[in-house]
Amino acid sequence: MDEVTCVEKFIAVVDHTHQIRQTLTAQTRTTAGLTVPQAVALCHLERGGGHLTITELATAVSRANHTVTALVDVLEKRGLAKRRRDHGLDRRVVWVQITPAGLARLRAYRDGAATIIQPLLADGTSIEELGAYLDRLLQLLARLSQR
Repeated sequence: MDEVTCVEKFIAVVDHTHQIRQTLTAQTRTTAGLTVPQAVALCHLERGGGHLTITELATAVSRANHTVTALVDVLEKRGLAKRRRDHGLDRRVVWVQITPAGLARLRAYRDGAATIIQPLLADGTSIEELGAYLDRLLQLLARLSQR
């Protein structure tokens, strides 16, 4: 494959991935009231034992601290997460904790997303194929981040 074709294909992958995210966000916002970034943040909070620091959450979602701070502002206003200060060694540390309402909304999001995504994968796409695609995207992201 020549260089121009390779670049065009890569740009098409990025563009189509973005379009998939936008479409999924619009549809899940309607069914579950969450955007993809909000759901991803709640998933990481759930996996993190229910709470993470802003920095830990920013690292987990591959976003800047100020971006995650704004995201947490929205989640907190909606009662899906709450902040709490660490009153131990470093009072500057702020923990973000998923609330029971956040857990319930995350479950609704997963159910809604499943009803959207499962028919898309009815062609026989396996979890292994999705995993391989995700692994490849993460490799590309890591290389891009090193530049």
